[in-house]
Amino acid sequence: PPADAEHAQRALHILHEGRRPVALFPGNFKKKENRWPEAGFAALADRLAEDRALAPYWLAGPGELERVEAAAELAAARLPVLGPFTLGRTAGVLQRSALYIGNCTGTSHLAVCVGTPTFTVLAGYTAEVWAPEGSPPHWRAVGADWESCRGVSVNEAWTALQPALYFCRSANLA
Repeated sequence: PPADAEHAQRALHILHEGRRPVALFPGNFKKKENRWPEAGFAALADRLAEDRALAPYWLAGPGELERVEAAAELAAARLPVLGPFTLGRTAGVLQRSALYIGNCTGTSHLAVCVGTPTFTVLAGYTAEVWAPEGSPPHWRAVGADWESCRGVSVNEAWTALQPALYFCRSANLA
C-alpha cells in the first residue's frame, strides 16, 4: 500500500544517501538449528560497514527487537536497527534494499516475493528444499550438516557473500 511504501522510504532515509541499503536479519529465534549464530551476523556487519558503497542496517520483526539489538551489540560497527514494522512496511523496506542477508525465515521469503536479492545461511536440508532460486539472483552459504547451519564459519559466509555484494554494488537500482 502507498502508506507503507512512504513509511519504508522514510525509514531508509536515515541511512547514508547514495549508499545501497543492505538488510541484516538474524531472526528465526525459535529454530536454533536454522539460525546462524548472531556473532556471525555481527562479524558480517563489521565487514559490511567498511564498504563505502553499502549502508547496512539491522532489521527487526515483531517481538524480535531485543534479540536483534543484542545481535547488533556484538558488532563493533554501530548500525541502525529498523523495525519492527507491519508486514506491509517490512515488505516496503525490503523492496527498497539492495540485498537481504538472513536465515531461512518468513522474512527471507518476503524479500524474495518483493524482488530483493538475498543471501541466506542454510543447513543442507534447508538449501535443498527451501532455498530461493531464479530472478533476482539469490546466493547462499550452506553448512556441511544436513540439519544445521550453525557450523558455517564467518569466512565461509563472507566468501559466499562476495558475488552478492558485487551484484549489489553494480546493479542498477532505480
